[in-house]
Amino acid sequence: MNKTKAQVFIILAFLLYRMSSADEKEEDAILHYLNNSSFVQGKAELVFLLDRSGSIGAANFEEEKGFVESFLTHIVVDVNATRVAVISYSDTAERHIDFLREPKSKCFLSQELQDVVFKNSGATNTAAAIEEAALVFENARPNVNKVIILITDGFSNKGGDPVPHAVKLKQKGVQIFAFGIGRFLKTELQSLATSPNHAFSSSDFKEFKRLARKIRGDPHEVSWSGQASQPNCDHLCESPYKGDPNDPGCCDHDARCSCALLSGMHTCVCGPGYYGLSGLMGQCRACPRGTYKSKLEPTRSCTPCPPGATTAELASTSVNDCYCKDGYFGDPSSKVPCTLVKCPPLQKPTNGFIVGSCESTYGSTCFFMCEDGYELVDQRDDTRTCESNGKWTRNTAVCRKVICPALQKPRFGNKVCDSGMLTVGKRCRFSCWEGYIMQ
Repeated sequence: MNKTKAQVFIILAFLLYRMSSADEKEEDAILHYLNNSSFVQGKAELVFLLDRSGSIGAANFEEEKGFVESFLTHIVVDVNATRVAVISYSDTAERHIDFLREPKSKCFLSQELQDVVFKNSGATNTAAAIEEAALVFENARPNVNKVIILITDGFSNKGGDPVPHAVKLKQKGVQIFAFGIGRFLKTELQSLATSPNHAFSSSDFKEFKRLARKIRGDPHEVSWSGQASQPNCDHLCESPYKGDPNDPGCCDHDARCSCALLSGMHTCVCGPGYYGLSGLMGQCRACPRGTYKSKLEPTRSCTPCPPGATTAELASTSVNDCYCKDGYFGDPSSKVPCTLVKCPPLQKPTNGFIVGSCESTYGSTCFFMCEDGYELVDQRDDTRTCESNGKWTRNTAVCRKVICPALQKPRFGNKVCDSGMLTVGKRCRFSCWEGYIMQ
């Protein structure tokens, strides 16, 4: 069994197991589990068999439908996720919904489930229901977990023994969970189920309804389908153009009418590159530069690019739109972090020094000065900045001795200077010829 199949099996088994005893403590345990578990968003084929016999009645049949919706609250129903079928059974079995044959999202399921009504009630032909489920599974995807949820308030009294039909499906890997309400034949229920641990009970429909209501809770949507057409969201606002061929509808230009795949409700959702908790007209905002949003979902903000990265435009839709800022190198699209560019470390010049600290990262600036008696060969080299290409501006600072300009000997006099170039500290002495004085 692959990982997804195993997860689906464990979730269904655990959920129904916890429902086998319906006191408040057990119900709270179910609630705690649902609030602290990440429900599988993978693939499964799920068939519900709803008892439509005369003892059920119209009101309790609606509770069965409510259980289907509540049970699916935490499971994504969509073309490439879990696919659902609903069959009711009495004297015969009737297939009402079959998303294995015609895959659809949960929004369609919610609509079509409302059309399933209590009619033509009579005996309990469980065998016919299981046979119909077998026909549904002919359209099942390969290597996908197949599950039956059987709900009944009694025991089979028409159509022969249903157990052999159930055995055939179980031999093909179908998991069967049998749920008995009120007075039912326990041995038959356990024989239909994959194992006795897959057979569960509820004392009456009042308790059954309470369990369904607790299971449902208030799920947080994690997935939306953008395949819904605009008219499905027309009820979300009062448009003055309703009915007009050019009616812009209720959704923002950057939103889509979408199906919430957990609740099954249609709503306007801001599309990729745009954020907002509401997708109604005027409520979607473009992701600022340096952020992106890749999914169709309502959010308060967009996802920031990795540190040191930004985007070229507004309304970016992928991390692939992020690139490293000037002074950084890396590749966010390949998950290579943007790292600050570094220039080679600078050394103090001979007969000189660095003023203050001198970092070697992009944007850092270093200052140089020469010791007394020395000067820079090029005064422009007193400042160097680390650029985005990893190189320093200007040239290496070089200090040289300060050389004084040559002095002219005085007219009618003499000049005697220390030997060599006239560097700082050297002296020149002047004297006048006989008959002349220094002025």
